[in-house]
Amino acid sequence: MAVVLHHFMPDVVTGGYVGVDVFFVISGFLITKILVSESSKGEFSFRAFYARRVRRLLPALFTVIFSVIAVGWFVLLPSDLLATFRAAMGAVLFGANVVFWRDLQEGYFAADAKLNPLLHTWSLGVEEQFYLFFPLALLIAVRIFPRYIGYVLFLVGAISLWISQWWINSYSVAVFFLLPFRAWEFIAGAMLVFAAPPKANPVKLNVIGALGLLGILIPACVYTPGTAFPGLSALPVVAGTVALIYAGLSEKPVVATSFLSLQPAIFIGLVSYSLYLWHWPIVVFARFVMEPPLSKTIVVALLLLAIVISWLSWKYIETPFRRRTLNNIV
Repeated sequence: MAVVLHHFMPDVVTGGYVGVDVFFVISGFLITKILVSESSKGEFSFRAFYARRVRRLLPALFTVIFSVIAVGWFVLLPSDLLATFRAAMGAVLFGANVVFWRDLQEGYFAADAKLNPLLHTWSLGVEEQFYLFFPLALLIAVRIFPRYIGYVLFLVGAISLWISQWWINSYSVAVFFLLPFRAWEFIAGAMLVFAAPPKANPVKLNVIGALGLLGILIPACVYTPGTAFPGLSALPVVAGTVALIYAGLSEKPVVATSFLSLQPAIFIGLVSYSLYLWHWPIVVFARFVMEPPLSKTIVVALLLLAIVISWLSWKYIETPFRRRTLNNIV
């Protein structure tokens, strides 16, 4: 929702783009948990792992790409349509982030970037590349350094963060879009899997959870497109997400995470992937069709439209494919 609100109301949620970093941490945590759990039981299969990723990511993504090209044929200017075709090819080949790194000389917040309805697929490129390299690397590291895997992850993550900060001023576009400079965010989530379960008392857990939530919300409201990002400026968001997940792993109630069990939060969680995919094309096409700036009424209407379309996408595209068996896909 931070990302969505940032795109619909950039002057209000000025730093909402940090929601992608939250997503990277969660992704690193969940994927590592799956890998460790299945490999410890002798049940891990690369074929099954990647089949699940295909079912999870590609049906909704391809639907959005085809829809964007179809609508863009009638709405976009020729130069913008060509840029969208390049982004579509990049997304299909798991390299949208590389395409935008090459195409957007002024980066994610450039004026021409706001006219590409597939700009947001850059984060999926980073995630997909992480999925390609990390599972095998992790399994090899666990086999070679079983007692020191936490230290190995920390070292790799520290190097990634260091080069991200070192090059943030000289190669800001590359640092924003490319996996080596974002890897530490996934690794921060992965390290949680190897951490001892929380045993702190409820007061400490609530403090940890509250600080974690603030670490996300404050940057989302205070950061701007002019903030040098990611680098060290992403550290509060990443650390906040780690803290929030850690507090939530406790069996004891934590105030900062309790809102996640409310029905509205659960609903947003269910449709979050589709909402992420559909909301940005709606924003971009609205800018082409309607004269900016868009009124508050139009913005609210578009946001509601995005939520409705996302629910339909989740129900009729995501869910049926995710429920198919492995033999139906591979």
